[in-house]
Amino acid sequence: MKWLVAVFACVAPASADPLILTQAQPLRGVVQLALGAQHSCARRGDGSVICWGDGSEGQRGDGERGTSGTPNKVRTFAKLVSIESGALYSCAVTTREVWCWGSNRVYELGVGDATNPKATVSGLDRDRPTRTRRFGKVAAVALGDVSYAIAPSGAVTCVGHSNFCGWEIATSKVPNLPPITSAAVGDGHACAVSRAGEVYCWGRTDWGQGGGGLDHTDQAPTKVDGLHDIVEIAAGGAHTCARTATGNVYCWGLNDKGQLGDGTTTQRNRPVQLQLTGVEQIAIGGFGSCARLAGGTVACWGSANDALLPKAFPLKNVREIAAGGAHMCARLGDDTVRCWGDNSLGQLGDGSTTSSTAPVTVIN
Repeated sequence: MKWLVAVFACVAPASADPLILTQAQPLRGVVQLALGAQHSCARRGDGSVICWGDGSEGQRGDGERGTSGTPNKVRTFAKLVSIESGALYSCAVTTREVWCWGSNRVYELGVGDATNPKATVSGLDRDRPTRTRRFGKVAAVALGDVSYAIAPSGAVTCVGHSNFCGWEIATSKVPNLPPITSAAVGDGHACAVSRAGEVYCWGRTDWGQGGGGLDHTDQAPTKVDGLHDIVEIAAGGAHTCARTATGNVYCWGLNDKGQLGDGTTTQRNRPVQLQLTGVEQIAIGGFGSCARLAGGTVACWGSANDALLPKAFPLKNVREIAAGGAHMCARLGDDTVRCWGDNSLGQLGDGSTTSSTAPVTVIN
């Protein structure tokens, strides 16, 4: 409770009613996080999904637009497996179907007539979850500026309009990929991990985010040389990181804020290994990156921790980390959530719009 008092003292301008502040309780029961550009979502153990922050394009999924500094319930899903967030939208994956809400400007929700660029009405945003069949049967989804569905076979299908999703078809299979286990989507680029533990990237490469050497044209799916035994991939705005099964991390791409964690601000067109070991999870946003280490501690670099090299972040007993555009969140061992970074649209969930470099508690 002492921690909560300190947080509320910091955000008091958000409410003039002291009763509201004293009654606020930490959000509990969270089992997964998913962050967008300026909104945040969480999955609870009972199958319910809650979101907070920016709702200007329906990305909170609660039927309301505008800003909310505290979580609002989206709905409860039967047999919910996971949630994912793109820049301006989110999706819930159940054992049988995919439900999405938020921006649909390039048909990234998988609803509307994506075969007709003039059919603007069917491409409207959705501020409530909408069931989509365009993803097909999925093993996983990856969201960013556009959506990707990974089939049980390992095939990757793009949903929406991008370099690999033209107007002439509603969905398109990403070509020249081996069977894939997971993928990550940035701002105009995407990368995937194959069943063999190798990395393939495609899309924009103007900042080296494709990992195959600088090329100012859009890159077709290309294997990133020098990476093996990869088990996790993460994509930021214009940089990418990969984690090996032994807990090592490699990053490449834009580095103007130190988001690659190699001690410089030099752009890297090919992977560089970080001075980190024992990494169990990575999460990267627009200009910052974090890693969850064995033992539940966290190290961050770039704008996430104002550091050019990975530096310890003041959190313990962390079970999961997640990254948004300019904010980060962590789920702790007691299933409460702490967030830090930009809070201009309430995406930290502490009831205020005050940004914080220190982690604050998400409240109910």
